[in-house]
Amino acid sequence: MAGEDFAAYLQHLPVGLYRTTPRGEFLYANDELARMLGFDSTAALLAINARDLYFDPADRERWQSMIAERGQVTHFDVRKRRADGTPIWLRDNGRAVQDASGEVVAYEGAVIDVSAQHHAEGELRVSEARYRALVEAIPDAIFRLGPEGSCLDARLGSLFRLFPPASRCVGAPLEEIFDADLAAACRAAAERCGDGGPVTLEHAASGARGDVYLDVCVSATEGGGTLVLLRDATAARRFRDWMVRSERLASVGSLATGAAHEINNPLTAVVANTDLARDLAASCRKDAESLGDAGQRLSARLGELLRLLDDAAQGAAGIADAVRALRSIAGPADDVPTSVVLEATLETALRVVKNHIRHRAELAREIFRLPPVWGNATRLEDVFVSLLVNAAESIEPGRANENLIRVRAEESGDGRVQVEISDTGAGIAPADVERIFDPFYTTKPAGAGTGLGLSVCRAIVSSYGGEIEVDSSPGVGTTFRVMLLSAKSAPAPRPTIPAQRPRISRGRVAIVDDEAMVGGALERMLSGEHELFVTQSAQALLDALASGERFDAILCDVMMPVLTGVGFHREVAERFPEQAPSIVFISGGVFTDEMRRYLAAIPNVTLDKPLSAGKLVRAVAEQVARSQAARGRFQGPPRESGPAAGA
Repeated sequence: MAGEDFAAYLQHLPVGLYRTTPRGEFLYANDELARMLGFDSTAALLAINARDLYFDPADRERWQSMIAERGQVTHFDVRKRRADGTPIWLRDNGRAVQDASGEVVAYEGAVIDVSAQHHAEGELRVSEARYRALVEAIPDAIFRLGPEGSCLDARLGSLFRLFPPASRCVGAPLEEIFDADLAAACRAAAERCGDGGPVTLEHAASGARGDVYLDVCVSATEGGGTLVLLRDATAARRFRDWMVRSERLASVGSLATGAAHEINNPLTAVVANTDLARDLAASCRKDAESLGDAGQRLSARLGELLRLLDDAAQGAAGIADAVRALRSIAGPADDVPTSVVLEATLETALRVVKNHIRHRAELAREIFRLPPVWGNATRLEDVFVSLLVNAAESIEPGRANENLIRVRAEESGDGRVQVEISDTGAGIAPADVERIFDPFYTTKPAGAGTGLGLSVCRAIVSSYGGEIEVDSSPGVGTTFRVMLLSAKSAPAPRPTIPAQRPRISRGRVAIVDDEAMVGGALERMLSGEHELFVTQSAQALLDALASGERFDAILCDVMMPVLTGVGFHREVAERFPEQAPSIVFISGGVFTDEMRRYLAAIPNVTLDKPLSAGKLVRAVAEQVARSQAARGRFQGPPRESGPAAGA
């Protein structure tokens, strides 16, 4: 090929060609190189020094060093500067040109544009970095296994406490990484997943802080390998267990409410008849004292009878207290906050846990006079019961005389009410104190707790603007401190029973209770005081009202089989609205939230069974007085009627 033809050929090659001196002056460049570097002409490129094309001068020095050492460079990727200052990646293949004496007189070579490749590689590196960051952020443990079952790669995530360090896992068989049961299960799963999709299983592992529940997924990879992914399912498992227990507790609560109702009905008769029997025995004893020697002997026997009746009354009162506490704890709470008498709330909680405490520690109370607090009585009872149970369970049973649980309640200097529950139990480790209020975190052995008790306590207290704190020393004991807001302004109080017996005005009183025994007891307690209408049917009382009968007080049972007390009140409020305020509810236990909300929303008094004679007489006298005062202001004289009816 002629020299001119060859030169023309070089100009049109799709690669850039160059020749420079060792100092960087261009001796030759083809048009393609000028185009790559963005110069308007080859002459413009030849006018600059090749060293000025490098973004980093160190790249030029490294390139020259390689040529000096090897005589040439191949596939040397370097970033250079185009005419407009933008970067371009070139792949350089060059060599040194020497004279007869071996001195380098020039460099010559060819370059191609590899910017697109470097851009793609850069995007790939960014993608890999993002993927790596994503994998690093995953809390799951991931193991990649070879065909023979040894670990090729390991990432432990948040489960690092359960396995050896990742560097020791690589190359080790499964049996040196997992416990024997998990290793065998994963090998069996690996054999199965080769014929289908992933295999999932559950596993319980022992960790430093108790049992850890794992969800395991085993899947096949290319080349006969296996991928094992392990996820911490402890929180989910505990939540599931908690939900099961909650459902059971809800069922137990419903059964307890029903049992309380069934106990309270006959207990009302027991309490009422015991009170009446005591009054009758006391009256007979007084009469017997005037009958000489025989009367004295009879008086002594009646005195013994009175002591027996006093014991029976105390026993009935104890049953009533236990049932009242059971209803308070088992029944769902109306979450509406109001003014709460904290002393009564604490006493209820202490009654509930009394037997739980007495075999483990002595109980000390320091409950001072307290202002009402803002909250919900039942929810706060839940809080104090939980804290007291925790205090008791921190102490081993059998050494009650050596341990103490103290309950101290007082008004603090900042206007809040502070309740401290302290124990001399095992205490809590400092590392656990920091997490003691976290959901699902528990220091109890597996199966002994869900880790939700204290987190729920904090949520309840916080919802009323309060705080809960803990101080603990291992081997010394623990103190929980609950701070509650005082009730600055309580809602208007509902009608209450006066402490002193008011002047009794005779009135017309209706009694409706489906239990004949209860209705009879109420009738005996009020006989002689008022004109009575007694029935077991709410419909019969509605019929009496429809016929024109009117009453100063209507004692109405809440839970009745055909028409409940709530249903009766609705009927009366719609058909005989002037009689609705006269209704006084008597409750042995309310089964539904709807009924609780209804009774809380109306101003009528609700009396809890069992009822003492004194409490019932005072409540009825107060209601009769209110009705007669209202009728005197608004209505006029009541309708006269015949003698009391019984049904």
